Amino acid sequence: MSHPGPVSIGLDVLRRGAVAFAVALGAGLAVGPLQLAAGGADSVTEGIMGGALAFLLFHHVGVEAVTGGGTAVGAQVGVALMLGTALAGWLLFRAGRGAADRIGGRTLRRALVGASVAVPYALLAFGLAFLVRADLRTLPLFGASA
Repeated sequence: MSHPGPVSIGLDVLRRGAVAFAVALGAGLAVGPLQLAAGGADSVTEGIMGGALAFLLFHHVGVEAVTGGGTAVGAQVGVALMLGTALAGWLLFRAGRGAADRIGGRTLRRALVGASVAVPYALLAFGLAFLVRADLRTLPLFGASA
């Protein structure tokens, strides 16, 4: 049995990590239509931002709240939406196992390839964290009334 080459392995790892990211992000973005239906988001854009924020909360990303005005006061809050965290972990586990099964070979090699699917996932999530801006006053996720 021939083993795939390094380029083929790298592309497979990138694809599996990106697919896991896309599915987890899709689960987070499912919050957007719920916000629109509940009246917590005024536009589709706000709904998308709220869904992206929910995705980031799957990973316990800190949310920074800053008040405006003459003096800026801020606080950082960390919340984890554990069902989403479990989904992301399961997706990465399945992606890593699939990559390891494809490569075959010894345990250490399989473990390194399997763990490497987390790299593209983490880079995409890291990039998304810089794009998300949301007005927390409008998000029903944080207890705002409609």
